[in-house]
Amino acid sequence: YLKKARDCGDYAGVWLIDILASSPRDLDQAFAKYAKHCDKNEYVQIGECYLEGVAVEQNTERALSYLKEAAKRKVPRAMALLGEMYLFGHYVEKDLEQTIDLLHLAVKYEALAP
Repeated sequence: YLKKARDCGDYAGVWLIDILASSPRDLDQAFAKYAKHCDKNEYVQIGECYLEGVAVEQNTERALSYLKEAAKRKVPRAMALLGEMYLFGHYVEKDLEQTIDLLHLAVKYEALAP
């Protein structure tokens, strides 16, 4: 099934094949490869994997990179997660202004979502 999905251009299928065939050290490369083709919402999932150390070694720098990219692409969940991080100072310096801006945008884009 996954090979057929890959052959049809389904990048999720490609990513899953890479993940299943990878050693833990190769997962960073699999995520990077998948991120080039994934949906903007999936940047959040990759960011959360790095943030929590799920399937990959925890890497807050990479997590922030993926979450910020998702926020640039107007993904409300990414904006909300980043806003929470700035509010409580989790992995970033506390920044109330940044928190307010991000949470305001999260609400705005969530309301616009179909």
